[in-house]
Amino acid sequence: WDGEGLNQESMADFDVKAHELTHGVINNNGHGGLDPLGSDETKGINESYSDIFAKATEALYKPGNTNWTIGEDTYFQSIPPSPVAFIRSMQFPKLTNGSTKYGGQNWATNDYYGKAGIQNRWFYLLVNGETGHIDENPSEPIYEVPGIGLDNAVNIAYSTAMVLMTPRSEYKDAFIYSLDAVSSQGFPN
Repeated sequence: WDGEGLNQESMADFDVKAHELTHGVINNNGHGGLDPLGSDETKGINESYSDIFAKATEALYKPGNTNWTIGEDTYFQSIPPSPVAFIRSMQFPKLTNGSTKYGGQNWATNDYYGKAGIQNRWFYLLVNGETGHIDENPSEPIYEVPGIGLDNAVNIAYSTAMVLMTPRSEYKDAFIYSLDAVSSQGFPN
């Protein structure tokens, strides 16, 4: 999505197309959208929601074949060559230098694509559940997240993105709004 329409010239992967189309939805959420020209945090959240809904769409299109990478079926030659065969990982954002914690490793050096890793990781954990150390760092506290499944996680993400987020929302807002969405759907915080 280039702000004017879908640009399909370079990438044909299903999840990449769904990602780009989702920008058009997110940017017109009824509250002014998430400003595609806003801060790196706002743009990172916008990128993340596009990744989230791309994965949800891919799960519907390819049942039982859901993975947690974006662009894995795309020929993507980067310069310098990338050590991984995808654009981003929602499960392991650090594989492509993404962030997994606000202000944590890779935060300061990341553009908005890398900052999308925080919410992408959140969504992966929400779907699948996991126990581990924050930011994959043994000196950080341990978290335990029970998985609630893809459908429930998508409902929470959709409610947050389309009902609660505003044009200048940043990660603090996404956190608060996602808790509101969780509560409104009857899940404990």
